[in-house]
Amino acid sequence: MRKRLPLPAAVLLVFLTTALTPAHAQDSNGPSPIGFLDTSKYSYDYLVDNSLQQDDPANRQFRTLQAAYAAAPEGTAAKPTVIGIKPDVYSIASNTTAPGLTISKNYLTLVGLTNDHRNVVLADNRGNQQGASNNGFVIVVNANGFSAINLTFLNYCNVDYEYPGDPSKNLKARSDVITQAVALQASGDKHVYDHVAFLGKLDTTFIQTTRAYFKNVFIEGTDDFIGGGTISVWDHCVFDHQRLGPLCDSLSDRLRGYDGVGNRVHRHDIYRAVRRHHADLQKPRPASRSHPLRIACQQRPVGGVGPRYRSAPAKPVFAHLPQQRCQREPSSDRRRFQGSHRFQSVQRVVGPGSTGF
Repeated sequence: MRKRLPLPAAVLLVFLTTALTPAHAQDSNGPSPIGFLDTSKYSYDYLVDNSLQQDDPANRQFRTLQAAYAAAPEGTAAKPTVIGIKPDVYSIASNTTAPGLTISKNYLTLVGLTNDHRNVVLADNRGNQQGASNNGFVIVVNANGFSAINLTFLNYCNVDYEYPGDPSKNLKARSDVITQAVALQASGDKHVYDHVAFLGKLDTTFIQTTRAYFKNVFIEGTDDFIGGGTISVWDHCVFDHQRLGPLCDSLSDRLRGYDGVGNRVHRHDIYRAVRRHHADLQKPRPASRSHPLRIACQQRPVGGVGPRYRSAPAKPVFAHLPQQRCQREPSSDRRRFQGSHRFQSVQRVVGPGSTGF
């Protein structure tokens, strides 16, 4: 029987901590900021293994993700199609106009067969006017029920990447000039990202999903690197904001989450807190200490979210999320701030038998 990773009952609280100065896309010389998950024995339907001499379609084994995806059928909600990926750096390259890989089959799961998400890297180095005439999308997902588990989406157009334990697989940036370079663009409904890193600079992700659940996710960027989407729940995630510029795409509604009673965490609350504590965040601190800051939630219930919508954890997490779009914040709330900051979302279970959504 295929193993399932549980979706824990959780709500989003947002914290702010001082970020370490990033010399590379992600520090591969120490513990991952989102922890480790061992999915090396995860059951799969199709295998991607770059060490193979050639593709073996009869046994559903392929050297590239592109070939495995082409062979894999669409899954169902009851039985998603699972593509297991062995540790390595996989080039998801394309021409100047097309994404590296477009996924349009519903209920497809990509899982890294590893105990460290940094060992399975789906990468390309194209950005706007730097190898591409568009935003150089590494992977575009236009499907429902997509999941990614224990791997890294990387657009190294403007960032270096250190592959853990094997310098021969390190990747060098194409250019120091920062341009739009998207690691993942996603649309559809009911997406799940668990122990996944999204690495890039400008426009790292463009999330257009109706509902998406992010658990133990690391995402970095300089400007507009969390964009779009109707409802996105971030559980135990790290947002590494590296310089002057907006955290979220101006086209997105908000970086949103929920407290224990169904109230929305507003993006402009984060910005107000950053401005209020900016001077304190610039003070030198020991590397072993963090500087957490809880962001107060606006006490405004969102339609379809509240105590009466809670249910036992056995029900799907998406059953409790509203499908209406939140109103955009006033333009006066889209403020910029200076410096490098790291946001962390922290799981909190709200009472026994409650999902908190």
